[in-house]
Amino acid sequence: MNESFETAKKVVETLREKGLFITAMESCTGGGLANCITNVSGASDVMLGARIAYSSEEKIAMGIPKELTRDGTVYSEKTAVAMAQAGMETAVRADLAVGITGHLSFPDPDQKNRAYIAVVWGHKTRCVTVSFPAECERWKAKEAVIEKALQLVSEMVDETP
Repeated sequence: MNESFETAKKVVETLREKGLFITAMESCTGGGLANCITNVSGASDVMLGARIAYSSEEKIAMGIPKELTRDGTVYSEKTAVAMAQAGMETAVRADLAVGITGHLSFPDPDQKNRAYIAVVWGHKTRCVTVSFPAECERWKAKEAVIEKALQLVSEMVDETP
């Protein structure tokens, strides 16, 4: 996770300089984004907490609308946005929030392994979809999703003075 660690360092430094706090609600990454951020010394200056909502039941308990967890829609940009919004609403303090959901290891090569990342900051929302081939190892997919989420946060924060 060397590349992600370097990106996380940049994110933490930029958030600290701007006096901003971040939170996350993660599913398929299992807390990997929060882990990556908190591997950076001084992360407590920018992150007070994060949540893992791995199952649909946990997502509902955290405030994700039940209808977003039915019929495969739990793996969608809408769910990622709802997770970021719920993370923001339940955080002690956060200026921006990341929501991550997806499916990283369908055994059927005809199925698409995808992750959906949303970053919410004020009235701005950005979403990206990351796709993987069926043969991609789960841990590699998780690392790629974490790196993409950090890049998205970095881009959004860099755009604002």
